[in-house]
Amino acid sequence: MHVYVINLERNPERLAFISHRLQSLGIDFERINAVDGYSFSEEYLDEFRQNSLRPTGWIEGQIGCFLSHRKAWQQIMDGDEEYGVIFEDDLHIADSLGKVISDMTWIPAEADVVRLENTTNWVKLKKVGEVDQRDVCVVENDSWCAGAYILSKKTAAFLVNQEPKLWLPADTYLFAKSLSEVANALNIFQINPVLTCQDKYSEGVIDSNELMNFDSEIEVDQLNAPPKPTLIESIKQTIAPSLGYSRTVFKN
Repeated sequence: MHVYVINLERNPERLAFISHRLQSLGIDFERINAVDGYSFSEEYLDEFRQNSLRPTGWIEGQIGCFLSHRKAWQQIMDGDEEYGVIFEDDLHIADSLGKVISDMTWIPAEADVVRLENTTNWVKLKKVGEVDQRDVCVVENDSWCAGAYILSKKTAAFLVNQEPKLWLPADTYLFAKSLSEVANALNIFQINPVLTCQDKYSEGVIDSNELMNFDSEIEVDQLNAPPKPTLIESIKQTIAPSLGYSRTVFKN
């Protein structure tokens, strides 16, 4: 599978970070020159927002992120391989990633997309297979984050050809079945334990001296918000497992 890494030209430190890691694993990749949402004119931004029916609107970083992923989908659609791997440039990566993506036989025939990273919410997963002593699962509810996933060529074409009124921020568009007509049409799978974790969600997941503390231009308010009361989370931790929900975890 060909690997594509989305990277903004003004973020060379991110490219150096993920390049070093992928090279250490012997994984070649192609850089996708990311779209900078903050470089657009107000006229373009207004037109983009008017064409999309998203009721809560878009910030510039979300627009750039979505269009960057769309460039990667176009590359997979136009390529010769049955699957492609799309990475954002802030990933911590497990040692066995190369082994997993060098073999396609474990991917379920019906899979449109396979998530390789953790999600920030409780998810209902149905195990259907294994790879590298990890579960391959169907995702039965919404999931979040679009930092690392395998996409089929057929699905890439489907995504590229959707009309702008259906466009949403990349992870919502791909994985939030309750919010996205597109996600609701996809067969979404998840590897768990996961093979990657975005740096912004890695605190307590990986060794603290490996954290890069990269900024986010997409979830700035969320990342900078004060900690919420733990009562709701405590309730979820008690109830969710009994309802068949679990947390995805990173494993090296």
